[in-house]
Amino acid sequence: MDINDSKNTGTGYVAFFSTTKNFGFIETMDDESIYFHKTQCEKGYRYIYSGDKVEFEYNENEGRACADNVRFRGNATLEGLRADFEKGAVLQGFIKRIEDKYYIKDSDTHIFIKLAVSPYEIDIEEIYENSINKKRDYKLIVMSERNAMRAVLVGRRLHPEIDNLTSKQAYNAEVIADVNGGYQIKLETHEIKGFVRYNAFLKGTTPLAVGSFVEVRWQSANLDFGTIVFELVNDPNNKVLTATELASQRAERLSRISPGHVDKCRVKRVDRFGAFVTLDLYGDGLLHIEKFLAHDTSAYAPAQKKALGNLLTELLPVYTELDVVITEINGARFSVDLDMTVPANGTIKELFLEKKRQLLGS
Repeated sequence: MDINDSKNTGTGYVAFFSTTKNFGFIETMDDESIYFHKTQCEKGYRYIYSGDKVEFEYNENEGRACADNVRFRGNATLEGLRADFEKGAVLQGFIKRIEDKYYIKDSDTHIFIKLAVSPYEIDIEEIYENSINKKRDYKLIVMSERNAMRAVLVGRRLHPEIDNLTSKQAYNAEVIADVNGGYQIKLETHEIKGFVRYNAFLKGTTPLAVGSFVEVRWQSANLDFGTIVFELVNDPNNKVLTATELASQRAERLSRISPGHVDKCRVKRVDRFGAFVTLDLYGDGLLHIEKFLAHDTSAYAPAQKKALGNLLTELLPVYTELDVVITEINGARFSVDLDMTVPANGTIKELFLEKKRQLLGS
């Protein structure tokens, strides 16, 4: 087929589409990967999903095969896959790689489902990279974030040293990251990384400093999420607080700070609301994304908000140190409002606004 002849038409399925950048790829019946942009799609089609069946005209742009006049001929649905998930069925699909992420192309529906790849697995290259375009058994899981559906391969393997762990023995471990819901740790003797939860109801541990050492016991291994879970050994240094003790501790921390105070903080995680940070004097707080913008986020569409969140993640990787101003303290909610109008942060804010103008054109 001569792709330079724009009269030639093809059919295929949407393999991937970026809602923030408005481009994606169509996989044809001949396993070609064809680039397309939303501006080339038929008018009135607002939402594009992985697995949508399309017709298009071949074109070429800067030496790359592209699709023009993309027409949708059937909207994919995940309802059938969700029914399979509820039944716990084992499905089959082909492993694909798009922009350094791995997907399963379901054999029956042609829907592309993102694979849940975990750093706790071994032989990542063997399991994923060497299996591209090969059919593999998989099952579905629901990730907590927005109830999103993800795929996991059947027969995945965790670190082989896990067989040598026992729940009866305490292990010395280094705290290597403060993550959402707990801490990531690394055992000193087995080169195994794992996860330690803090109590979901009491937020129940004395905060652990990154770089400190704790004693942990092996608790469980979750193949669905590729996670090895440990628990803190019950000693005075890892005391679980009661609700009353926790409230007292938070109140005492609040008493150390006042509006207008400038404090050091480290970025814990970032999402579309802003950067969640850990203050040196108090604990966790939220630096809302509106502090980086000229006006509130209600002026932006959902896709734009997501794009701004992605941009903030790029500029504020985990552990980034910032100076923040405490603008308001809410004793009833044990929360603090933060601003970043500190000269040391000027470069970050200017860079954010410049990239935002490039991304959104305003």
